[in-house]
Amino acid sequence: MKIDRLKERQNKIQMEERKAVTKKEQLVKHKNAENVKYSKVIQDILNHGKVLKSAIDKYIKELKDEVDENLKTIFKSIDTDLSTVSKSIKYSNEKKNEVEDLIKTTDIANFFSDVKRMEKSMEVPVPKTQSSYNSIPKFIPEEITQSNIGVLQSEESPEELSVTFNIIQEYQTEFTVISDIIPCIDKSI
Repeated sequence: MKIDRLKERQNKIQMEERKAVTKKEQLVKHKNAENVKYSKVIQDILNHGKVLKSAIDKYIKELKDEVDENLKTIFKSIDTDLSTVSKSIKYSNEKKNEVEDLIKTTDIANFFSDVKRMEKSMEVPVPKTQSSYNSIPKFIPEEITQSNIGVLQSEESPEELSVTFNIIQEYQTEFTVISDIIPCIDKSI
């Protein structure tokens, strides 16, 4: 009787050990699966980072090119007006010098004829320029947030480690209760 109880306890210990081994195998498989998932997620993040970096670099270049074009347009407009104003200044200086020369002249006969001629051409036209000029737009940086990069999302249902049985055959035994069923090394129960 005691031997039977010892054998029963031994069987129970063996069953608990088999359960623990099965649980260990499940945990190792789960750990390996999580490691594979981890590698894939990290690779996805890095790949997305490369795509984002490329898109950002492209957009930065587009912004820079747009600012360069704005500057060319603004400078062309300003340079045109600078040229007009410079010509007007040159014309004004020429007229001023003519007047000074006329004032300093000692030839009285030419003085009166030159004064009449100059009075007709003394008007120095006001250069026509633009009243306002475009300006380089300001750059307003935006924040980088999770929504424009990506987020981590947990799976809806965490993986549960459990054993399921598919009953293929039924057997009748003399036992009234079977408390544990454990797989053997040869994959039988």
